[in-house]
Amino acid sequence: MIRFFLIQVVKLGFALFTRKRVIGAENIPYDKPVVLTANHVGNLDGLMILSIKEFIKHPNLIVVVAKKYQGYPIYRFGVKHMDFIFLDRFNPDIRAMKEVLGRIKNNGLFIIAPEGTRSPEGELIEGKSGAAYIAAKSNAWILPVSTVGTEDSNFKEKFPWKKIDITVTIGKPYQLGLYPKKNKEEFLKKSTDEIMCQIAAILPEANRGHYREYPRVNEIMASASD
Repeated sequence: MIRFFLIQVVKLGFALFTRKRVIGAENIPYDKPVVLTANHVGNLDGLMILSIKEFIKHPNLIVVVAKKYQGYPIYRFGVKHMDFIFLDRFNPDIRAMKEVLGRIKNNGLFIIAPEGTRSPEGELIEGKSGAAYIAAKSNAWILPVSTVGTEDSNFKEKFPWKKIDITVTIGKPYQLGLYPKKNKEEFLKKSTDEIMCQIAAILPEANRGHYREYPRVNEIMASASD
């Protein structure tokens, strides 16, 4: 009941202050383990996910929240009732990672920003290997998602007087393969580049940042148009 109320509050806020367009919702799998990889450009990103009905209706939605927020009652309340997970991002958090991997393998939908932090300019910055590691260890499908419009600068400029235009594009799911016993660093580097190029391919060219000149981006776009 509390979860339903929290989601309705978020959805109402986005309905009042944004114009949101979701493209490719039919690509979301509900019957297999999925790691959703998205660009991260503003504080609105996390709440925006909760405003999209196609994500919220997933029976096993997995979101991690930085453990530094555990001291705030409002965060503890939200994490508890949304069934999210606190995670220590700066130290090995074995308990949290085991819970994440276990839930992903149980046909969970895990949301992660491979960049690891917000991009100050709204363009892709170099990705980190965490998303690739989790996807390979859980043998999950990867769902690329791009968001345009949730930049902090856009929010500060328009809120609350103008509606914020947000476009969320959901690409087609794919797999990396299982985590190898050898050449792990090479695998993670190649897989992270693939994850970021898949996101770049569904972003406007101006937002591709670090991956703008990667040939793989054009290959993915050409394949999608066939």
